[in-house]
Amino acid sequence: MNLGKHQVRARVLYDRQRLPQVNPIQPQGQFTGLQTDDARKYILTDAWTVSSWVINDFRLSFSRLNGPNLVDPSQYANFPNVEIDPFGSNLGPFSLAPAGYVQNVYQVVET
Repeated sequence: MNLGKHQVRARVLYDRQRLPQVNPIQPQGQFTGLQTDDARKYILTDAWTVSSWVINDFRLSFSRLNGPNLVDPSQYANFPNVEIDPFGSNLGPFSLAPAGYVQNVYQVVET
């Protein structure tokens, strides 16, 4: 959108993933869980032409990353993860699940 000497732009980015989470050492179908990832970004920019020699660029953004969130199947939530190190064997759901995090990033730039 052009407002006189200002060019104002807004963008929204959204990404969502749902993947099966298997035990990478020794996959077993009954222990397959879920990996979820959600990413969002909102961006607002204002390019202001002050004169033919000067341009002011203002940018404001917010990003949110939720994941990866690793979830075990509910019926195996309390199932132990049994590892037999000499054989490199592993029985049970993915040993790092359940796990997850949320990260927020705020950015303001003026040049």
